[in-house]
Amino acid sequence: MPLATINPIPAIKKQYYTTGQIAKFCHVSPTTIFRAIEHGLLKASTTPGGHYRISRGEAEGFLKKNKISLNVLESQTIRILIVEDNPMQLRFFQRALGKDSELELKTTNSGYEAGFLTRSFRPNIILLDIFLKDMDGRQVVKLIRSDPELKHTKILAITAATSSKDIEEIKASGVSALLQKPISSTQLHETIKSFFK
Repeated sequence: MPLATINPIPAIKKQYYTTGQIAKFCHVSPTTIFRAIEHGLLKASTTPGGHYRISRGEAEGFLKKNKISLNVLESQTIRILIVEDNPMQLRFFQRALGKDSELELKTTNSGYEAGFLTRSFRPNIILLDIFLKDMDGRQVVKLIRSDPELKHTKILAITAATSSKDIEEIKASGVSALLQKPISSTQLHETIKSFFK
């Protein structure tokens, strides 16, 4: 059942934007946005990699000043990266989430590849099987949490673990939420929606 038939997910409120995104909103070139930053017309912070990031507050002020609707800041698509090496479980996630037009899905069965996809795909949510064949899912969480640019990414841990010790260790690893297998479609939808309340 698509998420929209249960309850629509609210639009994502991004906290930071790239110069390219601001340029697109304003229908100008990225060079124009760089100049606005250099001349103090738009404040931006710099990432460890040397890229500009504009906070939501600064972006709103800049758009208002230039008489551009703030609606452009709202992303209607939720990007979900599914990291699961069990083919049956992966098909379940794809069936449960794949019919919703507000969701864009990417999948991998590798924790190693998940690290690369997280940086290129920039998911809002990662569905992460903790016990992967090639890498412990907690190590994947650690890598994601070590990147300041991914601090707003929600990680939904999926596990077959039953011992309270394992469950507590997974929760303490930095995940946003945890679901124990077997998982129902309703549980999955409700957990995803809870990230946007």
